[in-house]
Formats: sequence, C-alpha cells, structure tokens
Amino acid sequence: MRFAQAASLAKRCQPAVADYLLEPARFKAALDPADGAELSAALELLAGYDYQFDENRGWSLWTDSDRTKAVVVALLNATNAAWRAAAVFSLGLRSDANDHLEAMEKAAADPNPWVRGSAARALARTVKARASLEQFVAPLLSDTNVSVASAAAAALLEPETRSAAGLDSDLQYFEFESVRGGRTETQTQNDERPLAVLEGKPSFLPAVQKALAGASGEESSAFALLLAQYGDFSGIDKLVASAATMNSSDNEEPSNVALTGIGLSHDAKYLPALKQMVAARRDEAGLRKILQAMKGMSGSDVRQLRLDINKKIRNTAGAPADSE
Repeated sequence: MRFAQAASLAKRCQPAVADYLLEPARFKAALDPADGAELSAALELLAGYDYQFDENRGWSLWTDSDRTKAVVVALLNATNAAWRAAAVFSLGLRSDANDHLEAMEKAAADPNPWVRGSAARALARTVKARASLEQFVAPLLSDTNVSVASAAAAALLEPETRSAAGLDSDLQYFEFESVRGGRTETQTQNDERPLAVLEGKPSFLPAVQKALAGASGEESSAFALLLAQYGDFSGIDKLVASAATMNSSDNEEPSNVALTGIGLSHDAKYLPALKQMVAARRDEAGLRKILQAMKGMSGSDVRQLRLDINKKIRNTAGAPADSE
C-alpha cells in the first residue's frame, strides 16, 4: 500500500525517485501480491478516476506515456487478475492502442471475467473497422459472465446508437469487483441524423438472443439494443412496456434504451407508449429525447404528438422550478 501511495505521487518526485518507483519489474513485484482491502485501496489510487481537467492529478495507470506503457506491459503477465485487467484497459486508452491488439485479444480469453471485460472495452475503443471489431469481440457475446457479454454487446453497437441510449459508460470505465475508475473525457453527441437499422444478419445474433433471454433488468439493455440494430425489436418491445410507465424521477437508462430502440424502428406502433412517456415526463430534456425518438416517423398522429410535446416543453420552460 505504501508503494502504491508513493507511485501515485511519481509525477511530483525527483526523476531518480520516479525511475525507481516506476521500474516495471519492481512495480509488478511490489503490487502483484496485494489482495482484499489492500488491493482495493491500491486500485483506487492507481486505477481510479483520472479527471481530464484536474491539473493536480497524480500518476496513474491511465497516464499516456512511454513509462506507463512499460509498466502496464509488465502487468499483463501479473498473477493478480486485478492488475491484468487494469493493464489491458490502460492499453485501450493509449494513442498507440492499435499496436497492442495481440495483447487485447489474449486478454479476451483470460480465465478471469474482469480481465475479459476490460479486454472488450479496450477493443471497443481501439478497433474502428466493423468487420475487425466483430471478429475480436463477437465471441465474448457467448461468455457465461453476463457483464462480459453485455460489454461485448455494447461494443458492437454503432457509436451514435450507443451514445443515444446512454450506454457509453458501459465501455468508458474500468471495473474490478467494487472498484471503478478510468479517464474522464468530454464527449459530444450528434443527434441530427435519425438512427437507422443496419443491413444483414450477422452470425452472432443467436448468441445475443440467448444472452437476452437469460438477462434481466438493466443487464438486458445492450442485448435488446444490439438486436434492434439489426431489425429485431423483441427486446425493445419488453423495455418499452416497462419504460412507458416511468416518471422523471426513475432511473433513466431503461427509458433511454427504449427510446433509442424506437428511434431505430421509425415505427408508429410505439405511439401509445410514447404518449404515456410524454404524460409522465415533466422535464424538458426528457421530452426532447422523446421527440428525437420520433424522427423518421410519419402520419397525422405523429404530427399531433410532436405538437403536444412542443407545447408541453414551452409550458415546462415557463413554469417555476417547483411547479407540479
């Protein structure tokens, strides 16, 4: 633990001290034996949240430097799964991440599910060509660990679909047991173009259907949306049925996923559910998300609902903050 504390301050140290602390073999030997509460504390220091705009942030495994790369390459062979998971996630953050695809692919077959999950996230950030991404990530859709399979499903969503559904965080952050971390980044979302179903029926869809059948609650979100991306809205239908009754104080993720699925469908059959959502929402942001989901729909009922939503937005904008 003392070594982890010292290493986290390496950026403030004299060069010789930093060289000592971040020598890859020494770093690995010092931290590999950690377990229990000591491991969690060390991970919080070295693999916790690294805020992009914090000028005083210390050194962590997310620091993009040659010295960090040498450390994480050594940690890929750690006996401790926590450090292997952090190492492969770190490689996915690097500007030269493409140089480490072999290591990511190896980590995707690791016996520990947290390492496999980190590998899925690293590959999702690194591989841009869809055919290559499917080759690397699709096998993880059959993983017996639902969190790993869900990360793989999120990785295979089109970026704008994933962003609209609020599932970016499924890939953005490091996870190991109770520890969460990663490097926060500014993201922009372009919501001008209607979402669209992809052509074709890839061979991994049966694995997604099987995973969806065994998932529940928020676990089902990425699977349902991945199926919808290819024109199968069976999972979205279930999410829509529950999301229609949510009000603005509920967890927004299922509602966002349901709305994104509706947006992919362009199908006016979801109008009754959308009307229920409109009736339940009292916040402008939520109402605008419903409008976004209606892009690409046509018909007099659709036009009327758009008018109703815009009227409610105007009334909401003019109401006092505590108005019912």
